[in-house]
Amino acid sequence: MPHGETSFAISEQGKLKANQALETLVRDFDCVVAAILASPDGLLVAHHSLDHEIEADAVAAMSASIISLGDALTAQATHDENHVSKTVLSETEHISIVTLYAGPLILTTIGKAHANMGTVLSRTRHTAEEIAGIIDTDHGDATATKETLASFQFDPDVLLARVLGATKGKKE
Repeated sequence: MPHGETSFAISEQGKLKANQALETLVRDFDCVVAAILASPDGLLVAHHSLDHEIEADAVAAMSASIISLGDALTAQATHDENHVSKTVLSETEHISIVTLYAGPLILTTIGKAHANMGTVLSRTRHTAEEIAGIIDTDHGDATATKETLASFQFDPDVLLARVLGATKGKKE
């Protein structure tokens, strides 16, 4: 998780705004098939997809895992644990995948086969900045109460269990 953060909270209104940002990303850009927003421990926060076969829960769990691995790799390569991954990219003949931080959350965008990776990356970054702003605004809202906030705690054991469960479900 970036900047040593271990938890955060988001209101239902914040979740709704984040989901609207994902819908706009998928709807307005022909190169994007799906957008998934996850907590640092792999819980699905919001998603929007044109492909109903994409298992958003599984992608959320794996997204948290891959960005955490990127952070660990970056720390190892730089010998400095203060560095975190900005972006993790994956590209095949059929899709392109961009995973990055959106504030304390993790945003994964799945692009179409013909999509330019730079375009998918650019659109994902823009949406991540928008979501980070929503979260910042949400935290600045003094009217938010504990009852209206969904709180997420980062727990590596929970993340591992979710990733293993997601990959197990794919094999069955």
